[in-house]
Amino acid sequence: MKNIIIKTITAIALCAIVGCAYSGREIDPNALSKIKKGKTTKAEVIVLLGPPSQQMPMGYDGGVYMIYSNFKSNMANAMIPYAGAFLPTSTQSQNVQVLVDGKDIVRNIVFNETSSQGSAFGMMTGQQSMVNQSSR
Repeated sequence: MKNIIIKTITAIALCAIVGCAYSGREIDPNALSKIKKGKTTKAEVIVLLGPPSQQMPMGYDGGVYMIYSNFKSNMANAMIPYAGAFLPTSTQSQNVQVLVDGKDIVRNIVFNETSSQGSAFGMMTGQQSMVNQSSR
């Protein structure tokens, strides 16, 4: 009996660990508020937000898009046999796009944050809402 209890507890713990996913670094809204179009430099953005998740060359003047992404998902409940399909799950994502010109000056910044909640199999409880979208 003791062996069955230990195996059950171990299985539940493993399901909880496997059910969570995280990618990227959380984006600090206070750091974003310090980035100003036409004034902040690329180096200052990197100090405030860290290295970007991705960079893409843009335009003829040597500018770049610096992209910062963060994604969190809690699907642990989905791992519970039978009941998991009906228990709540959640995801959150943050995305920042910073356009820097060829002189390393910020020309535009866009911040999107979304969250959704539902069940593992998308039952009627699911909903998605845009929390914040702004062009600074």
